[in-house]
Amino acid sequence: MELLIPTVVVVAALAVVILIGLIVLMRSYRIAAPNEALIITGRNAKTSPTGDIDLESGSARVIIGGRAIVRPIFDRAFVLSLSSRQIPVEVEGYSMNGIFLRLRGVAQVKVGGNIDDVRKASQRFLDQQQQIDHYTQEILSGTLRAVVGTLSVEQIIRDRASFASQVQAEAEHSMNNQGLVIDTFQISAIEDDGSYLRDWGRPEAALVAKRAAIAESDANRESTQASNLNLQQEAESKQTFDLRNAEIKEETDAREAIADASGPLARAAQQQRIIEQEELIAVRNNDLREKQLVAEVHKPAEAKRYAEQQDADSKKYTHIAESEAQLTDERNRAESRKVTADAEAHAIEARGRAEAEVELQRRSKDAEAVRLEGQAEADPACQG
Repeated sequence: MELLIPTVVVVAALAVVILIGLIVLMRSYRIAAPNEALIITGRNAKTSPTGDIDLESGSARVIIGGRAIVRPIFDRAFVLSLSSRQIPVEVEGYSMNGIFLRLRGVAQVKVGGNIDDVRKASQRFLDQQQQIDHYTQEILSGTLRAVVGTLSVEQIIRDRASFASQVQAEAEHSMNNQGLVIDTFQISAIEDDGSYLRDWGRPEAALVAKRAAIAESDANRESTQASNLNLQQEAESKQTFDLRNAEIKEETDAREAIADASGPLARAAQQQRIIEQEELIAVRNNDLREKQLVAEVHKPAEAKRYAEQQDADSKKYTHIAESEAQLTDERNRAESRKVTADAEAHAIEARGRAEAEVELQRRSKDAEAVRLEGQAEADPACQG
């Protein structure tokens, strides 16, 4: 039991020593973030006459984005931020042509990313990194004021990018000596206390407005011309369409008139043929009757009756010829007026039918009279 107690004490002491060693090791192991640099001093570091650490002697280690072990008691580690800083700059000055100007700009500044820049910046700003903004403002303000005095207002306004680049180039040497780098520098505003800038832009604005008005007028004129041309083409197309429709209608009306006239003319011709056939039949019947009368009557009165019959036949043939001539004349007149014969064709048809009926009635009466006369003459002969 007495031997067990010292063993436990020794083990506990070793455990404490090991734990302390791990804690010290963990605290001594340092890793630099991507936006920072570690400066480790303590290895025969030399000091400057003013008492600052001589980082340019090579005795200090600079770790950028890496890791290192900082020995307790012997070494000391410092952190320098490499992040970009946005620094506003505002100055007042006179341009080359004596115009008072107020300029505002914005700069993006950071500590350089190489070991030399980190050494320079650490030597000057390690314990007072907030002074980087003030130092940058002083450098850029002086440079901006100096550059403004070498340029006219027109040059500054028309080529603002070139003006900013010139300011950046002039200040770059002074900034690099301090381990600082200017990423960008831009002029955000240019003002004056009078009306020079406002008046200076009026001629350009008036010229632009004039050009815009001319361009708008030209565009409106071209648009109007194009619209008028389209309307003219539409009117010509409609006129051509209307003329063609009128021609088609005229041709259609002419054909319809011819078709309408052909019906009555055809009917009149058919009626004329019927009348002619009826006349022929009547003539043949009369001839047959005469032959019958001649064959049946053998009396002395036959010669006289025959002479009278010849006279009647002559009159009958004369009437027939006159009727045929009249019908032929009517048919010729109907054919000559067939283009406009709608109403006339109906009149010709009605007149022809009426005349035919009258003629038929007259001829029937003549034939009946002849028959009755012959019968009357034949009856006394038969009685004798």
